[in-house]
Amino acid sequence: MSTILFCKLQRRQNAIFFVGLCAGVSVCLILTPVLDEISCPLLPGNQNPDSRASHYSQGRSLRSQLTLSNNEDFEPRINLAGKPKKAQKVPQNIVRPRYYSSELGLRQKIFIGVMTTTSTINSRGVAINKTMAHLVDKVMFFNNGINPPSVNLTGIIGFSDSRKILKPFHVLKYIADNYIDKFDYFFLIKDDSYIRAYDLIETVKKISVSEDVHLGGFMRDKESAFCSLDGGILLSNSVMQKVAEGLDWCVRNAFSDNDDDNIGRCIVHSSGLPCTSTLQGQHLRSQKVKDDFKVDINLAQLNTDSLVVFPVNDAATIYKLHKYFCQIELNELKKAIASLQSAIAEMHPAIGEDSEALSWPVGSQPASKPQNRFDVLQWDYFTESNLYPESDFGNVKDLTGADSEDVKRVMNASISHMTQKYNEKLQYRRLVNGYRRYDPARGMDYILDLAFRDMDTGLEVLKRVEVAKLLGQVEVVTMPYVTENSRIHLILPIEAYQIEDAARFIKEYTDLCTTSKVVCTERQEKMFLLLVLLYDPMAPGKGDNRDVFGGLKSNIQSMVQSQDSMPMAWLSIKSKGQRPHDIAIIDLTLRKLPQDAMILICSSTMNLRQDFLNRVRMNTILHKQVFSPVPFVEYHPDIVYQDSERPKELDINKKYGHYDSTNYYHLSFYLKDYVAARSKLDGKFPLVRQDRDIPILNKDSQIPSLLSMFIQGLDEIHVLRAVEPCLRLWYPQDQCQPSLSPNQYLECQASKAKGLGTRAQLAGLILQNLEDKSR
Repeated sequence: MSTILFCKLQRRQNAIFFVGLCAGVSVCLILTPVLDEISCPLLPGNQNPDSRASHYSQGRSLRSQLTLSNNEDFEPRINLAGKPKKAQKVPQNIVRPRYYSSELGLRQKIFIGVMTTTSTINSRGVAINKTMAHLVDKVMFFNNGINPPSVNLTGIIGFSDSRKILKPFHVLKYIADNYIDKFDYFFLIKDDSYIRAYDLIETVKKISVSEDVHLGGFMRDKESAFCSLDGGILLSNSVMQKVAEGLDWCVRNAFSDNDDDNIGRCIVHSSGLPCTSTLQGQHLRSQKVKDDFKVDINLAQLNTDSLVVFPVNDAATIYKLHKYFCQIELNELKKAIASLQSAIAEMHPAIGEDSEALSWPVGSQPASKPQNRFDVLQWDYFTESNLYPESDFGNVKDLTGADSEDVKRVMNASISHMTQKYNEKLQYRRLVNGYRRYDPARGMDYILDLAFRDMDTGLEVLKRVEVAKLLGQVEVVTMPYVTENSRIHLILPIEAYQIEDAARFIKEYTDLCTTSKVVCTERQEKMFLLLVLLYDPMAPGKGDNRDVFGGLKSNIQSMVQSQDSMPMAWLSIKSKGQRPHDIAIIDLTLRKLPQDAMILICSSTMNLRQDFLNRVRMNTILHKQVFSPVPFVEYHPDIVYQDSERPKELDINKKYGHYDSTNYYHLSFYLKDYVAARSKLDGKFPLVRQDRDIPILNKDSQIPSLLSMFIQGLDEIHVLRAVEPCLRLWYPQDQCQPSLSPNQYLECQASKAKGLGTRAQLAGLILQNLEDKSR
């Protein structure tokens, strides 16, 4: 019964809904035509009711839409009144950074800031830099006062605010302003501590960069949330950013005389992280030793797991601690290497019979496999005094310089090894045979046959020793930033017999200035040519109608006058007897050049090319590097081009020329580096200030070339010596003149003999000559 009543109630409610719906639809249909005729006079701003009603009816009425669709004469118009003719937002060009690391947000691993003082930076600061700077990404020293101390250290920062209590905050402010986006971690410490940089780096590498890090190695109070700067404080990049935002609060609340409390309170307030010594399974251990700690006596007290040892009162203690911990790390590495070699030897038989032989030492790179007979690596035979063969074109040369030092070092290590192995029962007698081979994929291999005397029997014993000097890991050396926009000063010494070649060189120079994309103008002058005219005292000179260089000078003057600002000049030097030394020529040209000049020594037979000049600009670095290219020298044209014409441009081909490794003449360097090297060797031979000083230098000089002067004078300057395909020399017809010194003349004759042609070409000439004689 209840079910029936519920159904009746539902039907009654639904009926009311449907009746209301039908009534609403009916009223809408009836009133729609009426609303189309009604205007809206009460709308705000409607001054024309008829137009307003017309607009309203056209927008809402179906009939108006039909009328518009049937009107074929309707043309749409765009109302531009009051509209801007140009876009409000001008598209901006995207500025790309110089380095891809900046665009990708790549950061280096660790920054180490050392808080030091003026009285200790010369001792402890230098010691910390020598034992740590080559292992970490960046080291900066924060000193008291703005006056830089007289110490040869880079990265010293001073603060004008002398208040000691604020120094840690100045350090944090400087790091936040300059390095906040460049490093993942920041390690702050005082200079009275020794840091095991290698182990610190390994510890940091195992900590995730995505987590906030506030680590310290030492706490003065176990219940404290602050760590001591003596033991070092490690902060992640995220924590350092929070600290940078709260530095104002930190300065206002720095009321303690202890730097540890002030900087600790600042970090905890900004990041909300108390200092800990352990994170993600990594421990930052610092060991505090007694004030009277002596390394030679108290080594047993040191914890080998410590990353920081403090306090250290002098630089000598830092060096001794560094030696001690380096020996520990070396022993650990030797154990790890032995373990890996043992594992490799055990696994090798399981690889199969088709596997390659196990290389020696175990785990080292195997020797290169030659693809053909031309790729077979050659063994060089050597004795204690000579090396055989010298090259493909020589038989023997004296074992001197770096080669001699290398052989002695290998022999001493081999003798020491054999003596220890046989309990000093063998006494070294002599080197019987020595062989060495350089493998680009492996390193240098030696085989030594050493003769020993058996102390028990008195007989001579022959032992063969194999030595391997393996290549280490490739290291990228940071160098100063250089570009191809540097101005280069070309110095071209010319003698009377070289006038024809010099005229061709000058023409190439002017063509390069006029046709190059970068024109040689006063505003953008990238080249400057200085001709050094070497006069014989007996030859007619300036002011004489018979001047041997008169035609060349007039040609230069006409070029300078005809072309706008052609950078070219000349300098006349008179010398009696031998040709002036290259050092004497540079000494006399110093007054013609600016102090920051980049100099390139040229020869008259050089084929001047823009590619070579750009290579010189990139490879010559101030205070770092000089460039000594090995040129490609043309063979004798009568031998090479017997059946063809001599080309206008020298092509690199083994039939037409060769790389002359004995040519050290062409050299590029900075004038500041030359002056520095010259000042160090001024005691050996005097500075040439006038033409009459040239014979003194030629007589007393023990340095054969400019390159030798840089090698002997500046140890910190690197010499880049490499073949240069863009440096091409035409065959010099009269290169060996009597004006050369005796040694230079002999070297010139030897170089000329090697540069006549290939062995096949010379052999063909000999056979042809014999055939002609037989007829």
